[in-house]
Amino acid sequence: MDFLHPRDIVRRPFFVPLILLISLLLARDLFFHQSASNIFLPDRKGSYTIEVEKIENQEANRKGRITGRLVKKGDQTLPGGSPKIVVTVATMEPLVFNRGDLIEFSSVLKKPSRYANPGVFDYARYLKRQGIAATAFLDGVEQIKIVAPHTPSRMARTVTDLKQKVTSFFPPSASPDAKGVLVALLWGDESRLTPEIEALFRDQGLSHLLVISGLHFSVIAFLVYQLVLSIGRLIPSLLLHLPFRKISAGLTLVVLLFYFLLCEKNPSVIRATIAVSCYLVAMIIGRPRDFWNILFFAAFLILLIQPSDLFSLSFQFSFVAVLSLLVIFPRLKGLVGRWLLPSGIAGRAGEWLLNLIFVNLSIFLGLTPLLVFYFHEIQWNGLLMNLWAVPAIELVIVPIGLLALFVAPIIPPFASLLLSADLFLIDQTLSFLRFLSEILPHPSLAFPPRLWELAVYYVLLLALCLGVSRRLRIAVLVIGLSLLAVDGGLLVWRLTNFDRFRVTHIDVGQGDAILVELPGPKRLLIDGGGSPFFDFGDRVLIPFLLHQRIPSLDAVCVTHADIDHYGGLVGLLERYRVKEMWWNGIESERSEYGKLFRVAEDRGVPLRLVRAGEKIQWEEGIAIDVLSPGPAELAASSDNAHSVVLRIGAKGHSALFTADIEAEVESRLIDDYGKILDVDYLKVPHHGSRHSSSLSFLKIVSPIVATVGAKKSRFGHPHPEIVARYESLGIPLMKTEELGAIEIDLNEFRGLPRR
Repeated sequence: MDFLHPRDIVRRPFFVPLILLISLLLARDLFFHQSASNIFLPDRKGSYTIEVEKIENQEANRKGRITGRLVKKGDQTLPGGSPKIVVTVATMEPLVFNRGDLIEFSSVLKKPSRYANPGVFDYARYLKRQGIAATAFLDGVEQIKIVAPHTPSRMARTVTDLKQKVTSFFPPSASPDAKGVLVALLWGDESRLTPEIEALFRDQGLSHLLVISGLHFSVIAFLVYQLVLSIGRLIPSLLLHLPFRKISAGLTLVVLLFYFLLCEKNPSVIRATIAVSCYLVAMIIGRPRDFWNILFFAAFLILLIQPSDLFSLSFQFSFVAVLSLLVIFPRLKGLVGRWLLPSGIAGRAGEWLLNLIFVNLSIFLGLTPLLVFYFHEIQWNGLLMNLWAVPAIELVIVPIGLLALFVAPIIPPFASLLLSADLFLIDQTLSFLRFLSEILPHPSLAFPPRLWELAVYYVLLLALCLGVSRRLRIAVLVIGLSLLAVDGGLLVWRLTNFDRFRVTHIDVGQGDAILVELPGPKRLLIDGGGSPFFDFGDRVLIPFLLHQRIPSLDAVCVTHADIDHYGGLVGLLERYRVKEMWWNGIESERSEYGKLFRVAEDRGVPLRLVRAGEKIQWEEGIAIDVLSPGPAELAASSDNAHSVVLRIGAKGHSALFTADIEAEVESRLIDDYGKILDVDYLKVPHHGSRHSSSLSFLKIVSPIVATVGAKKSRFGHPHPEIVARYESLGIPLMKTEELGAIEIDLNEFRGLPRR
C-alpha cells in the first residue's frame, strides 16, 4: 500500500504559510516580552471600568470570570489599546452580562502571580499570552455596576432565547450532572460540569467527548446531508434536473453555520467549523476534497484571528488528533489489510469494528505524549472505553440532542420528549462510568517528556507512518531509538546512584514545601504548602516531582496543623507514591487536616510519630535528629509551637528545618542542643515573622545560607526587621517570592569558610 510522502505534505499550498506563521508566533513569545502596563497601580484598591469581552460561568465551583479591556480608572478615561484584566467573582448565581457591556467595580488589581517551579503550569505567562495584565477578585456579583449596557444583536438574542427554551424543557427528574453534560454536548457550555464529572471523564480517557469537536460537526453534516438527499430521492425529477448533491451540501453548510452561532467559541469548534465547511464548499464548487490542505488552512485562519490559540491545549490537542488520523490510521489499516476479514455482512461489520479500533489507537499514539507532557499521566483506560463511549455518545446521544435543539422552536412537545430520553441515556451512561471507575485502574502518573524527547518521538512516528525510503526510515529509527535508550539509561543511573545532599525549597507562595534529597537515594518532603482555594498537591507538588523525575518519596513530614504547610499533602497522598508519613501526634479539629490522615489510611501509608530526642535511622551516613516538639511544646496551645523540627546531616554537611517555630521554641533549642544547631543550611523559622529568627538563635545556628517561603500578603513575611538581621550577620537570605524554587546542593559548600 502506498503512503503519503513528506514532500507531498510540504507541497500543500497552506503548509509553508502555516509554518511561517507558527515560527513568527513562537519567536514573538520567546524574544519579545510586553512591558508591564503603568496605567494602573497593581496591589492598590480603586474603581475600574472594563468593557466585557468574555463571561465564564463556573456554576459547579460557585464562581464566575469576566475578561474585559480596561477603559477607565476612577474618573480617568484610558486610551485605546489598554490592557485586559480578568475578574473572578465568588457567586452562587450565574453572571448575566453581555459582550460589550461597560461594567464598574471596586477592587485591588494585582499582577498575575505564578508558582515558579520547574514543570509547573505558568499561570502568569498563560494570561500574558492572552494580553491580560492584571487580575481582580470580588466577593459577589452585587459589587458590579453596569454603567452602559450593550444591546445584543437580534441574532444573539435569538440564540440566547433558543438555549433558554431548550433548557426549560429539561425534566426536573433528571440529575444536575446529566443536564450539565447535555449542555456541554449541545453547545459547548462547560460551566455546569462539576469537578467530579470532569474527573470521571478524564480518568477514563473520555474528556474529548465533553467538548464539541470535528467528529461532532461531521455527524451533524452527515445527518443533514443524508436527510436532504433522502427528500430528493422522494422526487426523482429533482435528482435528474438539478445538481441535488451540491444543493444538499449548500443546505448542510447553512445549518452548520447556524449551529456554529449557537456554540461557545473555542479552537476545537472553530477548527471543526472551518474544516467541515471547506469540505462542503469543495463539494459545491466541484473541487477535490484535500483533508491536508483543509487542516492547514483551518489552523492558519485560527492563528491569524487569535494568535494566542497556538498555546491553547484545545488547539494543540484537536490538531494533533486530526493529524494522527491522517498519518497513523492509514498505516495501521495497511498493516492488516482486508484479507483478514470475511466477506459479506460479517466482513463489513468486522471492518467497521477494526476501523474503530484503529481510529482509537491512532489518536492514543498521537496524543498520549502530549497528554503526558501537560498532565503527567497516561490514560490507559481510553483505549477500551472509547470503543463503546464514542459510538454511544456521538452517534446516539448527540444526534438526539441536536434534533431536539432544532425542533424546539417548531414542535416543543416533541423536543421535550427527545430531551427527556437523552437525559435518561446520559444518566445511565454516567452510572456505568461510575461503576467502571470503581473497578478499572486510575491513570498512571508518568514523567513528562522533555521537549527534545517529544520531538524525537514524533519524528520516529512520522518515519514509521509516512512513505519515506527504507534507508531513511532505518537511519531515523536507529538514531532516534539510540537517543532514547541512552536517555533512559542515564535516568535509571541517576535514580539509583544519587550520592548528594540537596535541598529544594519549592515555591508554594505563602507556605512551606521542602524536598530533601539524600544519598541512597532517599527523598523526604517536609510540608506541602496549601490553601483552601487551590490544590497544591495536584497542581504544584506532583508536577514538580515528576518533572524532577522522582518516582516516589521515602517519607513525607507534616510539621503541624497550619494549612499552608499540610494542605498540598492531601492531593499528593491521593495520587503519588509515599512510603511513610511523619507527624507530631497532635490532632486538630480542622476538617482538611483530618482528611490528610484519612487519605493516608486509605492509601496504606503508615504513620510515624516523631518527638524531640528521636533519631531516625535511614541509610548509613545519614543522621536525622528530631529536635522538637518536646514536652513543653506539646503542652502549648499554639500550632506553631507544635512544629516538628529536624536536623539532617549527610556527606559532611547539615541542614536545619524549623517549620513555624518562634523565639520561645528557639530559646529552648539553644538550651537543649547548643552547638548541635550549627548547620550549613537553615529553613527560616515561621517565614521570617517578627517573632522568630532571634539574634541569639541565628548566631548559634550560623548558616552559610537560609531560605524563606513567602509572598506579598497581609502577613508581611519576611518582616523587614528580620531581613535586616540576616543581612547584619552576613547570612544570604534567599526568597521563593523572588527566585521561585530554590535548589541548594550542600556538596558545593565543601571548603567554604564558616563564620
